[in-house]
Amino acid sequence: MSGTALDDALAYAAQGLHVHPVHNVRADGSCTCPKGSAPHDGYGKHPWSAHGLNDATTDPETIRTLWKNKPAAQVGVNCGASGVVALDTDVHGDTDGRPTWAALVAEYPALDAAPMAETPHDGWHAFYSQNGERIGCPAPTPDEPDGPLGEGIDVKGIGGYVILPSSVSAGRDWIPGHELDAVPLPELPAAVVKRLTFRTKKPPAAPAEKRAKVREGGRNAYLCDRALAMKRSGFTEAAMAAALQAENLEMCDPPRTAEHVAGIAARYAKLNAKPDGAVADEGPPPERRHVRAYSLPELAAMQPEQVQWVLGDYIAAGDVASLESAPKCGKTTLLRKLHVHIATGTPFLGRAVKQGPSLYCTEERAGTSREGFARAGGLELPDIHVMFLHDFHGMDWTEKVEEIAEHRQRLGAVLVSFDTLSKWAGLKGEEEQSAGVAME
Repeated sequence: MSGTALDDALAYAAQGLHVHPVHNVRADGSCTCPKGSAPHDGYGKHPWSAHGLNDATTDPETIRTLWKNKPAAQVGVNCGASGVVALDTDVHGDTDGRPTWAALVAEYPALDAAPMAETPHDGWHAFYSQNGERIGCPAPTPDEPDGPLGEGIDVKGIGGYVILPSSVSAGRDWIPGHELDAVPLPELPAAVVKRLTFRTKKPPAAPAEKRAKVREGGRNAYLCDRALAMKRSGFTEAAMAAALQAENLEMCDPPRTAEHVAGIAARYAKLNAKPDGAVADEGPPPERRHVRAYSLPELAAMQPEQVQWVLGDYIAAGDVASLESAPKCGKTTLLRKLHVHIATGTPFLGRAVKQGPSLYCTEERAGTSREGFARAGGLELPDIHVMFLHDFHGMDWTEKVEEIAEHRQRLGAVLVSFDTLSKWAGLKGEEEQSAGVAME
């Protein structure tokens, strides 16, 4: 690679890849984040912006802002937003994915035709097109403890990112003969796609297989019991978190938040083991955390994170905002106009907007929406996408959100709006009048 990391990021964006800055390792071996050499997750390769991979973009001006005062930032690619699947052959410690990769290529020779980038420790990333399929970042499960493709092969799709070769990334370069020459990328073999795709909605269980839902008051105890059983079965924290979230969505009514479930998994993954191999139900973590104190000169030297505005001073990227007024005061008209201004990049209400695709989720029918956007001057804008509530018939709020989130990732949408939220979320009675319930 030549030039700067910013040059590399802009070049990748010009090929249609949605990029975002990622931390790096300094010459002294410390991470470029404020934690420095203190042990922490994602050492030297975790996102370097306020909203991580959700800040990924192809817009040159936004990229320049994201990389401002960060010459050491590596280039991450949001796989889902870019329509990319990256197969990561890991060679590190006791893990060696090279034999697994060789067996996959022997079975599916087309895999070897992909762009490939070497990674530190002799591994590599191979890049393919999502081709409209729903491929996420599947974690190991009890049925597939080595993942869907075998030991040492990680899959990064919707919801994941990887680091691309750049002038600041040591040990990362395109493998000769496998350079990234063009986007779109080659497609995965159909048989491999079948092993990787997932469905938002699970097939209904037979009546005899259905279990009673766990209601409020018993959900936490249920999830903790399941986490303890998983720990005793040897689950890693990542596998436990994935399996526990599946239990949460299937059994808890309503489900706990993903953050709450991840916290239970993290806590039980650290439980001490007894000499007989059992797991203690309680106990301190293996070691106490150490928190750094910063001097004021150190604080003054820190580069503050820049707020990325979708609509200046009103809607921040990655945030949730609520538009409220009395009925029939023009909320829908205002919302349609906002989508038009975001698609065209023109100021709205006297404030700058972040230009890009958007997703408008409406309870209206197609004809009403078509007339409304015609009046708003946006009917010919391809970056505005509409989803209709009636198409989600039979799906609960969680299923709707998962489906919409996948479209947001695929489109790289900078704004998702719901008109009207109470109808989409199924709020009833006085719940519709509560801003707190709406935000939750």
